[in-house]
Amino acid sequence: MRFFSIKVSKFFSILCIFLLGIVVYSQTFQHSFHFDDYAFIVNNPAIKDVSRVGLMWDMLSQPSRFVGFLSFAVNYHFHQLDVLGYHVTNLVIHLMNALLVWWLVGMIVRSLNRVQTPEVCMRYKTAYKPRGFVHGSTVALCAALIFVCHPVQTQAVTYIAQRMASLATLFYLLSVCLYIKGRGVETRLIASVHFFGAALAAVLGMFTKEIVITLPLAIILVELTVNEPRRFGNPNLRGSFTVLLLFCLIIPALFSFNFSGLLFAPKISASHEGEVITFGKYFFTQARVFVTFLKLAVFPIGQNFDYDFALSQSLFERATLLSFALLAVLLGVAVKIRRRYSLVAFGLFWFFLTLAPNLIPRRHIIYEHKLYLAMVGFAIVVSVGLHHLIKNRKQFIVTMLIILGLFSYLTIQRNKVWKDDITLWTDVIQKSPHKSRAHHNLGYAYMLKGEDDVAIEYFTQSLKLNPKYFKAHTSLGQVYARKKDYDKALMYYSNGLKLNPSYAQGYANRGIVYKDQGQLGKALFDLNKALELDVYLTEAYVSRGVVFFMQNQAEKALQDFDKAIQIDPQFSAAHYNRKLVLKQLIPKPLNNGIFSETKSNK
Repeated sequence: MRFFSIKVSKFFSILCIFLLGIVVYSQTFQHSFHFDDYAFIVNNPAIKDVSRVGLMWDMLSQPSRFVGFLSFAVNYHFHQLDVLGYHVTNLVIHLMNALLVWWLVGMIVRSLNRVQTPEVCMRYKTAYKPRGFVHGSTVALCAALIFVCHPVQTQAVTYIAQRMASLATLFYLLSVCLYIKGRGVETRLIASVHFFGAALAAVLGMFTKEIVITLPLAIILVELTVNEPRRFGNPNLRGSFTVLLLFCLIIPALFSFNFSGLLFAPKISASHEGEVITFGKYFFTQARVFVTFLKLAVFPIGQNFDYDFALSQSLFERATLLSFALLAVLLGVAVKIRRRYSLVAFGLFWFFLTLAPNLIPRRHIIYEHKLYLAMVGFAIVVSVGLHHLIKNRKQFIVTMLIILGLFSYLTIQRNKVWKDDITLWTDVIQKSPHKSRAHHNLGYAYMLKGEDDVAIEYFTQSLKLNPKYFKAHTSLGQVYARKKDYDKALMYYSNGLKLNPSYAQGYANRGIVYKDQGQLGKALFDLNKALELDVYLTEAYVSRGVVFFMQNQAEKALQDFDKAIQIDPQFSAAHYNRKLVLKQLIPKPLNNGIFSETKSNK
């Protein structure tokens, strides 16, 4: 009977996790592609054929994201550009992560209950907790439910491209869970299987997103939190941990160990107009970012896809200094309570540890999906902390239901913002009215809908906010090219290229206008330049092929069309133009039935 009740309890937990996740995300299944989705999926020839793994690897600018792109290729193989398949996959990954949170917390709770007996505590001079974790399964379930329904998770779940964060988190959590499971197994063979699985998950994670670099430190955190000091020195455990620690070198190796470039090379900020990121300023700013993340975790109101976040100029700015002080206090509290409330301390340490990769300077100072893995720690702190504070189990459950209800409501409301590009970027403009990128992207959304005049208004506003925003110049060029106003199109394309001379798509766009005007020499120059900058730009190959054919160079035209098809076998324009050229090259029969050798050209 006891065995049956345990199975029902597990089934109930899994059912609750799945039902809650489906309820809060089911309305997102037809939400459109957004922002990086176009570069990663819609316009990315690398994912159009899942069997071409080598080409996919060669085309990636970041090999540390390879597994994520491979998952997009699998989606494309089965669903093409139907968003349903991508969203369902993202949700499945999110639900699996919630299950791993449930498993992780459950194992840690059992380890603490087993380790912290009066005898063990007396031996190692640690505080005995008479109350223990009586309702460990309830605590684990509540942590998983917080993780699955918290509104800050929407950016890593509803935004398809940020599957990178959720998929990397899956491998991260799986590795930690398998390590803990293997550590508690007495049979060496079974333990080895679990450790091998943990290592494999770690490798997959490090080829999904760079956040997995902290994984070995997370395992140290587990060891220091739940296990007896004497067992941490076990030679077998040291060996398995050493292997995992070596995996920390994978991600730096993918970036050629370019530590100075990653840390100290100046970068143009994409989070506030006109600022240049240096390591010092970025480090000080991240204190404010971490505090913002804490606020979003506790009070998830005012979420924003594209924050207008200015750099801190020094440590002694009031907001920066107060942020560092608050973080120091929280870490101090975690250290102080680590013996008596070890799992709460574990959650706090996890939160900050998994955010640590954000200290490496990036152009985007803050993004909500960077919180996804850290929310495991937050979920543990809330669930276990309330368990310690509220002694009555019914009151604890009622409190948790209220929290879960509020989080679920806010998640459903936040997901409405992600419906399409117009709703998303309208929301961003309301919260970041001075960001030129927000105005540009809303204009681009209107341009894709064919509302060119509205698009021009937003592009123009974008340039008022930042006259040097080259994408706004390029987009205005696209609109005027579509309107057949070639003079304005060329002017804006040229303005954009002056601001960013390495923008391959800009040269391709201008080359197409020159082609349409019949200025074939200029067109060929721009298209050659575009392909020099980006050898995988299929649109440039097709356009150059057309120019070659217009110059009576049919063989070169075919080579370019073939190259475009090689890169993207489903590029319809390349196939169409290739057929046209081949039709012109087929010898035509004369009246006497003999074929002419003359090649008629377009």
